[in-house]
Amino acid sequence: MEASSAKNSTQSSWVDTVYDTVVNKYWDANTLNLFSLINISSIKVNTSDEKEKIKRSLLHSIARYSKRYGSEGGLVATRKHLSEVKAAYRSMGFQVLELDAKLTYRGLVGSSSSFGHPAFDVGLSFDSILNVPYIPSSSVKGAFKAANCMAKLLSKEFVMKLDFSDAYPVEPGLKGYLLVPDVLTPHYSRAGKDVLREDEAEPVPVPYLSLAPDTMYKFIVGVRDVRPGDEFFKNMVKVFMLALEFGIGAKTSLGYGVFELKEASVDTGVGNAK
Repeated sequence: MEASSAKNSTQSSWVDTVYDTVVNKYWDANTLNLFSLINISSIKVNTSDEKEKIKRSLLHSIARYSKRYGSEGGLVATRKHLSEVKAAYRSMGFQVLELDAKLTYRGLVGSSSSFGHPAFDVGLSFDSILNVPYIPSSSVKGAFKAANCMAKLLSKEFVMKLDFSDAYPVEPGLKGYLLVPDVLTPHYSRAGKDVLREDEAEPVPVPYLSLAPDTMYKFIVGVRDVRPGDEFFKNMVKVFMLALEFGIGAKTSLGYGVFELKEASVDTGVGNAK
């Protein structure tokens, strides 16, 4: 028993040292990587007797850093990356559709992703290199195809000519934030098990991170073998607008992941059309 207690004490001391070093010593560094921070912090969260308190503190700390990162030029690298994506499409002979859209409410994409999941049980799609959240191309493509199934403006043959890239934030959201704290309150689940009796059901708060409202994201799509000026591009924008209105990601029925299109442009290589 004493040996076990000593082992746990040593483990706790090691976790505290690592956590305090990262959070306190490197917090003021502009290069603090949130992916690394949240994974290291998850050890602290899952080994502490004050788990919920540390979760809340960590959520607010990450949200504050995302605000600072967005306001201090952190999105410059993201914009450069998107410019390189566009250039790569053009070098391969693709025409390029660009769309800037603002998130009207919160967003939740990639809830099973590793970023955030070890600490909060709810993940988020996050680029560990660029240090920002993003929307995976697979999610964009899925939303677009679902919208087209309803609108029926594009044939399956045309949709197959589209190559969707990941979407990234290019302007921070409400009050300068990229990420904000959020919470789920499931009533019929406790400790990973279903609660089947109504008289035993109770809200269990699950804090997590979500995309900040009003964040501007840029979507880029490469298009093959379509003639410049083709009606296809107009229909493509209409379908995209419908997809953005329906929402991308999880909890869209609650308003999550809904975007408002702000600008769309097409680079055909022979002069841009907006």
